[in-house]
Amino acid sequence: MAFKFVSASDDRSRFTDDIPVQGETLTFSVPLMPFVAKDKFAEFHKWVVKNPDQKLIDAGKRPIEEAFDYMVTLLDIDDADKFTSGLVYGEKAQLWEEWMRLSDMPLGESTGSATS
Repeated sequence: MAFKFVSASDDRSRFTDDIPVQGETLTFSVPLMPFVAKDKFAEFHKWVVKNPDQKLIDAGKRPIEEAFDYMVTLLDIDDADKFTSGLVYGEKAQLWEEWMRLSDMPLGESTGSATS
């Protein structure tokens, strides 16, 4: 089998799904973690170090929701505010968990998104 290079602009380097948000369907599309730009990932890492799970829990916050909101805002995706303020915790958790799962999966093994 020949090596197949996957560039950051390739659809396989993204997690994309159409989801209902505030009465409309929006496309949630973010790079898989290995394809997040170095400066953005470094900024996210700094945030994670400053906000360990227990600190967030002690402040009455949910770590997954806080991480999701921060990363989505950091990436400047289309309609980011609708995803951060328009979704409840359970919705954000589903997206975050699938984003992380696909980020850890070899690209050749990923399943198609709901829109594929």
